[in-house]
Amino acid sequence: MESNELLLCGSGVLAFAHIGVLQALEEEGVAIGPVCGSSTGALIAALYANGVRSSGIRDLFLNRQLQRFDGAVWLGATDGCTANKRMFCNVADLVPAARKFVLENGLRPTESLRIVCYDLLSAKPWVFEGKSYDLALALAASCAVPGISRPVRTGGRLLVDIATHYWQPESHCEKRAIISRAAYVGEDVEMLTAVDKWLRKRRHLLRVKESTTADCADHIIVETKLVTGDACVCKQGMAARESVITAGYTAAKAILAVASTR
Repeated sequence: MESNELLLCGSGVLAFAHIGVLQALEEEGVAIGPVCGSSTGALIAALYANGVRSSGIRDLFLNRQLQRFDGAVWLGATDGCTANKRMFCNVADLVPAARKFVLENGLRPTESLRIVCYDLLSAKPWVFEGKSYDLALALAASCAVPGISRPVRTGGRLLVDIATHYWQPESHCEKRAIISRAAYVGEDVEMLTAVDKWLRKRRHLLRVKESTTADCADHIIVETKLVTGDACVCKQGMAARESVITAGYTAAKAILAVASTR
């Protein structure tokens, strides 16, 4: 059976939707080859490429007492830091926490794993691939949102979350891909934190380049429609997180049913 590349786009609360998408792919017996991830999608991709199935990823993420849904908190790197302090002082260093995440979960680079970042110095995307790079640095870089966490310096590059400049990195798919991404269709503005507001304004404040929209004729697009944002899901607790997983699962099931008839 021909395998499909899997692209897990960031960021934030979308990581929960990816879990539901993975569950649907497993149930349908879809063959997955290379796994490519960006931002929090890179964390899910690293786990999956190392043999952790959707049920294990679900347990890992749901059991964390998360207070925010950016990469810094996924990795547990912001204890004692207020949102405003992180936003204006770049105090969140993700590398130590990323090393702990990699060690605790027994992760390593694999030939099937690709992690997408953005190099501020060359103003070009950068992809970690193969088996000889530092996985912790790659994950920290992919989750490093400027203004919230520190860019990662490695190999003469200054790397950050690719969503800073390319919202959906479909251009990095090497073959027919299943692309998991989100679309927000509503949000309770009163529940947004300072960091949420910053993330939503960065499209206007930073030099963002829109990526080419993926063509459904070339890829299978699983777009999970979320009716609320990171802060709302955080404040609503476990049930809200479960609902995002279910939304990803439902979206994937529907798209796979259509794709099977082509």
